[in-house]
Amino acid sequence: MTDCSSLIRDLMKQHRVTQRDLEAASGVSRSTIKRLLRGDGSISLHLLDTLLSAMGYSLTLQKTGSPSPLFRRSKKLAARPMRGRGIVRSVGAEGF
Repeated sequence: MTDCSSLIRDLMKQHRVTQRDLEAASGVSRSTIKRLLRGDGSISLHLLDTLLSAMGYSLTLQKTGSPSPLFRRSKKLAARPMRGRGIVRSVGAEGF
């Protein structure tokens, strides 16, 4: 069972929401809800947000205080004149 499945199941138990109730409130089919609760396949953020919204919750993404190791510091780019290359002539579409 995925963490999303556990979250939805726990909220359903906590608020005594049945699969039928969730289907009616969210517009998501019961077969999809059952599949999610079994942990079969993956769940999109849109579907998770739809189910949470139907139970009065919202999905929020928040940046943590620490920088991600995935993002490298960008190097500052400086424009420098090109030397020794001569003048480059601009050619319009008619030149092709």
